[in-house]
Parts: sequence; structure tokens; C-alpha cells
Amino acid sequence: MQEKVLSVQEMREADRYTIENYTDSKELMYRAGKAVFDVLYKDIRNVAIVCGSGNNAGDGYVLAGLLKEHGINCKLFLIEDKFSEDGRYYFDICKEKSVEYEFISEKSDYTSFGCIVDCIYGTGFRGKVKDEIRLIMERINSSKAYKVSVDINSGMNGDSGEADICIKSDLTISIGYLKHGLLSENAAKNIGKLINVDIGIILPGKS
Repeated sequence: MQEKVLSVQEMREADRYTIENYTDSKELMYRAGKAVFDVLYKDIRNVAIVCGSGNNAGDGYVLAGLLKEHGINCKLFLIEDKFSEDGRYYFDICKEKSVEYEFISEKSDYTSFGCIVDCIYGTGFRGKVKDEIRLIMERINSSKAYKVSVDINSGMNGDSGEADICIKSDLTISIGYLKHGLLSENAAKNIGKLINVDIGIILPGKS
């Protein structure tokens, strides 16, 4: 585990520095999804991956593609028809692999799965959770599924750990480096277990 703990801004700068000098953004996204897969695949068999519209969702698309390749049942639940550039790339790969997906409605049944992977918001989240996403979070939190948040619990402030509402995870898989908010007292009540995975992000001036 990498021991250094970063602010959200420092993490953003490290991402940018790595992409500009060492590893393209699609490869970094693949490494993130693959790292989550490597943590989970031995223990999960029936997986709902709930995705927002940013790069955090892209990690979920990579995960879905890998689960499909390995014969593990999974389904993507998309909150909206909106994608980051790299996220769209991996979502299209999911479609090529015939990964099952749907856009979330009131009738969507993502809480009956054995595991729910939270890829709604990343560390850049600020402000208030939209009402329709709050309802999704409440449904996830009240489910009996094993809940995994990718990089950070959606709705949580990456620097302070504060949240009006956030996913209450059994496991949070931090990507690259731990963020200060994940180690805060505010976060502790919403995270069961916390681990960090190294995907080769290089800090500015450390190469």
C-alpha cells in the first residue's frame, strides 16, 4: 500500500502529471478497473454496478467487462445517458461484450444482487446530492447486498469525509493514493473496510 495521503487537488495534479508524462488516461482507467476486479473477483458472483457520468463510472465499465470475460454475472445500472470520453470508450467495449445494462428507473432492481458496486461520484464531488440520486443511494444503503465503493464513497467529500448522504460501504477501494477524507472520523462511520490499490500514478517531482 502506498503510504502517502493526498488532498483531492493533489490527487488531481498527480493524475494529470502521470497522464501528461507517463501513462495515457485510458490505460489508467483500465488499471483502476482491473485493480478493483483483482480485489473482488474471487468473492463475488452476482454484481450490480451503479454508474454516474464521470470517470468513476468508467472504472465500473472496465470492471463489468472483466467480470463478463470471467463468467461472473453482472449488470450495469446507469443513472444518465452521459459519459466522460474515456468512460464512453469502455462502455462501448461493454456493449461489444454484451454486458447487460439499463438506465435506472423507479422499477430498476439493483438491490437484489449479492454485491453492489458504487461508481456514482468520484473524489471531485462537491455540493448537494441530487434528489433522484439521493433516492438511489438510500435504496442501496438499505439493501442487504455487500456494498463496494470505488475510490471513495459516493457523496463523500474527499478532503473532509463529510457527507449529507453517501453510500455506506462494506468495502471502499481507494485508487492510487488514499485521500484525507477517507481517513477522517466523518468517513469512519460510513466505511467498513478501506484498502488502497496502486495503479502507477506518479507524484509530480517524484519520478
